[in-house]
Amino acid sequence: MPQKQSTTRVGLIGYGQIGTAVRDMIDKDPDNGMEIVFIHDQDAGRLDGLGDLALPDQVVEVGVHLALHVVEPWRDLPGVLLPL
Repeated sequence: MPQKQSTTRVGLIGYGQIGTAVRDMIDKDPDNGMEIVFIHDQDAGRLDGLGDLALPDQVVEVGVHLALHVVEPWRDLPGVLLPL
């Protein structure tokens, strides 16, 4: 009997064009085994309308398996804490 795969809990750091596209791809396929559990961006305005997914300050104990840093390489993200 095949073992059921658990859902991978994904967090996105950066919610510009790339972060938005990654979220759309993950959300588009409910059978991909991934779930977005938080979204963080230095520009708090980008988090408007995201409800419980939005983490405008620091990431604190959300039970994430994978955090994707999807921002321009020159951006500085001071104070982002990712306890895994």
